[in-house]
Amino acid sequence: MALPTWIWALTLTILSAQLISADNSTMTAPPSNSTSNQTSAPAAIQTTGSAANQTSAQTTIQTTPSAASTSTVQSTTSSAPQIIPNIVFTTNENFTTDLLNSSSAAFQNRSIKIKQLEPFIRSAFPSFNSLTLVSCSSGSIVHNTSAAFGANVTVPNITSIYSVISNAAKNLTATLPITFVNGIAVNSAGTARTSLLAAPCLVVMSLLAWQ
Repeated sequence: MALPTWIWALTLTILSAQLISADNSTMTAPPSNSTSNQTSAPAAIQTTGSAANQTSAQTTIQTTPSAASTSTVQSTTSSAPQIIPNIVFTTNENFTTDLLNSSSAAFQNRSIKIKQLEPFIRSAFPSFNSLTLVSCSSGSIVHNTSAAFGANVTVPNITSIYSVISNAAKNLTATLPITFVNGIAVNSAGTARTSLLAAPCLVVMSLLAWQ
């Protein structure tokens, strides 16, 4: 029995609708993959940025110890000389008021004149550098000086320096006639001598010892 014409037409319409629906689903699939690729791309960029930050942090850590090491070396470096001040001796020469002025020609000449003591002090103490005139005062000529020694060395005490100056006096009687070293009189032989005031005291002490 033959089917009516309208049945065949309905069947064809249903089949056409199914084919169109299948084509539409196939065409919309690629955009979904494209969106997925775009989403994963920023993740790769973020990872790269993190690696750059790690590299920067490592660079900072490596340079910090180097700066600290430089600071330590500088703080331990020292070349300042060691100074022994107030080394006082007197010469039997006429005092003039221009010796009170450290800028005067007389004071400068006196500064050079006391350099005669330097070879004697250096011979006794190899670390000795120089003898400097600080000031002059009257009473013949009283010299207040200071002695400079090398850095980071053992320096002598002032008593040892006075002993060297006293011994040097016997060789300098004509050019630098030293008569007192630290208030103690010296003779031409370069040895300390007892003052006239001290001699009677020693005699009295001796008499008391016999009683």
